[in-house]
Amino acid sequence: MIIDKLKDLLQPANAAESEKANEAPRLDQKALCQLLETTLASIGCTPTWEDERDQSRVASYEYQGGNFLVRIAKDDTFLRLCYPIFLSVDKELVELVREICNQVNLASIGLRAVYTFDEDHLHVNVHFFDNLYLEPSRAKGMLTQSMKEMFSWRDAFVRWMDTVKEKRKKYGANSPEEIEEQYKRLILMIREHELDKSEDTMSVRESAVHHITLSELVQDAVGIKSFVPSLLSVAGDGLSLVMDASQDAQLRSKMADYVLSDALVSDGQFARRCATLQLVFFQPEDPDERRYLTVSLVARETSPEALFFQSSRLASPPSRILPTVSTPIPRPAPCSWPTTSRTRSSSATSSSICGPTPRTS
Repeated sequence: MIIDKLKDLLQPANAAESEKANEAPRLDQKALCQLLETTLASIGCTPTWEDERDQSRVASYEYQGGNFLVRIAKDDTFLRLCYPIFLSVDKELVELVREICNQVNLASIGLRAVYTFDEDHLHVNVHFFDNLYLEPSRAKGMLTQSMKEMFSWRDAFVRWMDTVKEKRKKYGANSPEEIEEQYKRLILMIREHELDKSEDTMSVRESAVHHITLSELVQDAVGIKSFVPSLLSVAGDGLSLVMDASQDAQLRSKMADYVLSDALVSDGQFARRCATLQLVFFQPEDPDERRYLTVSLVARETSPEALFFQSSRLASPPSRILPTVSTPIPRPAPCSWPTTSRTRSSSATSSSICGPTPRTS
């Protein structure tokens, strides 16, 4: 029954392909069968022939431990070589087989990988196909080269299967996509654990309903509880914003309420890879001394769950060493887990902040 299905697969892919093959004058079916018989005899193989109802002829033979089928249609001037069922795996691995077949078909030249279901045994069988236009002067080389390539791809296919199956056992996933998702979730879980346990983490955390503002950054991370902003400039790729309180005193509240993630994120996506905020401010108890804060934002990893960015801050004159903090900014989406590393600035008056930014589009 399985062999019958494989014989069906050996049929021409479509009429156009068969017509194209017949454009150039080549050997007919009888001559091809004779040539194949002679070629197989030269490499020590004896084929068994079967005649099909559509007047096609199918030869089966064994070569170096592999069983092969060759189909020669009545009106075709080429033959179809098949290496059937070189691998049979449980039906639960069908997604993995599909992925590897796609990769083989992209990387190989001429050879095609195909998988079929064995409904009787609930297995997935994998086969190789190749079309050959045999020429009498080099038929032996063409046929043996094609079979050697099938053996090489078979070994690569099996190694690939074994490697991914080990990852499947480790992460408890069936397909390469699920394995990747499990891995990303594991990395983000570690990341969130680091954020929760870090002594330097800000007391406030960003969420879909609360965004960290410049005021909260100054008060919580820099440690200045009371300040009055005078000038704020935000610059980045395609972004230029200046708020000057000397021109409009009402801008002071807008400066304090400026959302950090707005400098990088728009419509739930990174609008740019980096941005710089420069704040000029003073403290009420010392209104004559102007102080300066520079915040550099850099986009990092992304996931369906969050966007990660890193922020470095530099205060002048410094009031104290700024701690390293992390702010998570979740977004509503299926969870996946990017890798990110938290770094500390080499400057004594600067620090880094890594956190996910929500996509709230």
